[in-house]
Amino acid sequence: AVVSTQSGHYGRATPSAVGSKGVNAGPLPPRTNIHPNIHPNIHPNIHPNIYPNTPSSGTGAKGRKKNSKGNSKPPLYPRIPITQINLRHKKGAWGTLLSNILIKKHPIILATEPYTETSNLLPKVHKDLVPFYYKKGDHRPRAAILIHKSLADKSWELPQFTTIDQIAIHFKHDKEDMILVSSYMDYTSSSCPPTEFIKLVDYAKKQGLPLIVGSDTNSHHTLWGNRCNNKRGEDLLDLMVLKNLKWSNKGSTPTFFNTQGHCSVIDLTICNKAAENLIDGWHVSSQFSNSDHCYIFFDLITKTKITPRQIRNVKSTDWEGFHKSLASDSKLQELNQKELHNKEDLDKAAEDLNCILKEAYEANCPITYISSTIKKPPWLTAEVQTAQRGVRHQLMKARSTKTEPEWESYRKRAREYEKLKKKVKKTGWREFCKSTESMRDYARMNNILKSSSCKKEKLEALYKPSKKKKVPTATLR
Repeated sequence: AVVSTQSGHYGRATPSAVGSKGVNAGPLPPRTNIHPNIHPNIHPNIHPNIYPNTPSSGTGAKGRKKNSKGNSKPPLYPRIPITQINLRHKKGAWGTLLSNILIKKHPIILATEPYTETSNLLPKVHKDLVPFYYKKGDHRPRAAILIHKSLADKSWELPQFTTIDQIAIHFKHDKEDMILVSSYMDYTSSSCPPTEFIKLVDYAKKQGLPLIVGSDTNSHHTLWGNRCNNKRGEDLLDLMVLKNLKWSNKGSTPTFFNTQGHCSVIDLTICNKAAENLIDGWHVSSQFSNSDHCYIFFDLITKTKITPRQIRNVKSTDWEGFHKSLASDSKLQELNQKELHNKEDLDKAAEDLNCILKEAYEANCPITYISSTIKKPPWLTAEVQTAQRGVRHQLMKARSTKTEPEWESYRKRAREYEKLKKKVKKTGWREFCKSTESMRDYARMNNILKSSSCKKEKLEALYKPSKKKKVPTATLR
């Protein structure tokens, strides 16, 4: 770490000189001798986000306006919840993630090391979430961003910065543009951060766009809460100082735990100067993640409220009412009896027919709104939720005691939780197949079977024993 001395010079800090929370063990140097980008945690007045109760000019209690009761109250702005997590390539971690973000409106997920199928593609996580990741299929992607479908039309990928370890999207909300990034910094790589990350930082600076990066850096430094430094951490800090980047992490709560009792802070939320005021409520969650990494939750502050999208679902159209509306429409009857003499009459008749069909369709297909939350998965029953809470309770107990019997009890509960989820999913699927009666349900079943991209699950046709002709029924082996 680069720290200031009383004489105003900068030098390297050793692990013995810097505590586990990144605070110098000796007396604090004067504020005038410290550069905020070099050592933002060493003095409360330099980084007010780390010490939220410390008053400072414009951001503390003195800088806030008081309400009618005389209490200081920060202004409320619309917020978009963002979840940052390393899933460790675990299939069950996707389902646990969904169960923990059900109540969030317009959620965004910055994921690293997501579970992928044998085709190196992500499974269909949820119909309400739109994924962005490296989709060429020749390598397993280690970074992904999932956007709620209500925000999908405001987001597009930046392919020039897409690699197996990085995905960047341009997110536009009203008149606000920004770049959201999920980045995995490989611990076996000699360069930290990677070259693609540096190019992306330069691009955001050139375009004048806010940049928010959720990254598993695999780097240690005392400034973001580790007990010691490594070369990767020092290189990453040097680049952040050079490019005027900051990290939004608060405190020294570990973001990574393993069953051997090791913990560290390797997951960082990095932003540039234009985005530092857009992040609020950053914290490490204690919820069970089904991974050895913890959830990181924070809010993206926006100046305008997200208006719900209006759509007309064609599948919900009353086609019988549509035909009745056309049959009783006097305009359509007049149009059928009208004589067409030239091109202008033909164009006018086509326009009138368009309007008649549109009015009949809108009368029989009502407007619906896209929900701002994700739909609850059918397998998330009360029994599964109870088991999930039990696993979380045992996990917190194992982390506090750090004894092998408690960790073994946690692993046992986690295995039982995964078995219960599989059992509930299998039972639900069988009940759905048994209760299928209408053609719409059969079509839905067919789409579910065909949507599987896993090579182990093959879609095949059934044959009648007496005939060689195929029966229009499909199943999974």
